[in-house]
Amino acid sequence: MPEEQPRARRLLSDAGDFKLRARLGGELRALRVEAALSLRDLQARTGVHYTEIHRIEGGMQDCRLESFLRIATGLGWSPARVWDDIIATLSGPIYSDSVLQDPDFTGFIQRIGGLVAGHRRLLADVLGNWCSMAARMLASANPVRLAALMRFNIQEVEAPFFRFADRWDRCSKTLERLGLLDSLDAHPIATLRGEGLLTPGTIQGLRAAFVPDVGLAKEKQSSEKGLTSVTPSSKSPAVTGELDSLIDRAKRACLPRGSGGRRRLAKFLGVPMPRISEWLNGTKTPAGDTTLRLLEWVTAEEAKQRTGAAGGSTPTAPKPAKPPKSGGSRRTPRGKR
Repeated sequence: MPEEQPRARRLLSDAGDFKLRARLGGELRALRVEAALSLRDLQARTGVHYTEIHRIEGGMQDCRLESFLRIATGLGWSPARVWDDIIATLSGPIYSDSVLQDPDFTGFIQRIGGLVAGHRRLLADVLGNWCSMAARMLASANPVRLAALMRFNIQEVEAPFFRFADRWDRCSKTLERLGLLDSLDAHPIATLRGEGLLTPGTIQGLRAAFVPDVGLAKEKQSSEKGLTSVTPSSKSPAVTGELDSLIDRAKRACLPRGSGGRRRLAKFLGVPMPRISEWLNGTKTPAGDTTLRLLEWVTAEEAKQRTGAAGGSTPTAPKPAKPPKSGGSRRTPRGKR
């Protein structure tokens, strides 16, 4: 049997990992609608039959390279620009398990000063997401532009990623990029460090995010059933229980309905409202950095609720009930007076 292909290398060869077919079709359809072109109009511009365009837009068939180049050009866009816009929205390979299995991970935890119980997986998610961002840049035609489209939730990591993007923007050798993709999967901590993404500044940012005040940590553990006390499920041993607990807390923080909680959360995370609904309904799960930001928001909202409860708000007096109408007060129709 042929040797199994490393997961990281499949970023450039296996569209199925990232639902690329549907994402590509949706992007091309959005550009066509924006240009106010019908399927037949685009066929006239590109020579690609309208039924093929329809199937590509609907994610019903793979898009051939020739068709992609013709359609993107016919829509007035650079194919590389369209590809990078798609790459920017993909979640990329999941490296969290690779980080957890990396022998260097335990030493890295000690280097940042330890963790509150239960946050080991969250840290692995964040570092795994950084590996994923690096992998998407390696798959990009223009890594610098892609970096500008990305959101960096830990400020200290932005500059190192832009330097990384600039360096690989000037290197178009596919084999070198593939080699680094494999290294991200096999040795994520050493590779991030070697590429200048684990600097003293980024480590300080992680330390600030993951090593809170001891008193605050004790208060969390004593006042609520947090991320540490959930029994992991067999489906995803390390993360499902923690995420389920965090999502439950987020649902409570967004209550009552109509209070604007979901809108505030969407604004804080910089994501559209439908994405919040997908996370809270359990149809999708947030990525590592987003999970960290979600935890930050939920903790702040819970603190506000506790402060409000401790301060005590004056209850609004209920409106007096209207007296029932008397049967004798019924008005007589004009015509019968």
